[in-house]
Amino acid sequence: MFQNDAGRYPTTAEGLAALINRPATIPDGGAWRRYLDVEKVPADPWGRPYIYKCPGTHNPNACDVYSLGRNGKGGDEAIGNWGPADEPESRKKAAVENLLGFETSLRKFRFDCGRYPTTSEGLAALTECPPATPPNQWRGPYLQKAQQSDPNLDMKTIPADPWGHPYIYICPGLHNSNGYDVYSLGPEGEGENGVVGNWKPVKLR
Repeated sequence: MFQNDAGRYPTTAEGLAALINRPATIPDGGAWRRYLDVEKVPADPWGRPYIYKCPGTHNPNACDVYSLGRNGKGGDEAIGNWGPADEPESRKKAAVENLLGFETSLRKFRFDCGRYPTTSEGLAALTECPPATPPNQWRGPYLQKAQQSDPNLDMKTIPADPWGHPYIYICPGLHNSNGYDVYSLGPEGEGENGVVGNWKPVKLR
């Protein structure tokens, strides 16, 4: 949509932030509108910023947008808009890894606080103490990162799923009535057959 309005893609320097804040190169009244209804560009599933380059190495007539992957080093782990054949499986695998990380963090929250976060508290309870929880019980942040020593990782940010949608958290769960449901709505963000949830074990390759 940015390209349709401005007649070009954001420059590498403007980056993905150009989808949220008007670039200085586009004057007020110019062909620009807010393209992402968020305060800042979401992190990748491992809490790192997405990389944006224009013109792209893989897409020389457009742009490259990609995550450096789980290990933060790129290479074969990189997931980008140049679409490797196994990209759907790679994204599904990334979602499952996120769910496993949430489960570990939620167990720690329950051990300290004696309960799981409520639906209204959500996964944010893993990064900030909920108002209903005594501060001396909450020992977070509980959100696990691949490399907590990495200065680019934001311990206060719940990652989006691999398709850029927020994870859904419900407690008590519809599928896990004695616990919680946490899940991704999948590629289209509409659920149904694309859902990846903690009630559907998926084997990692």
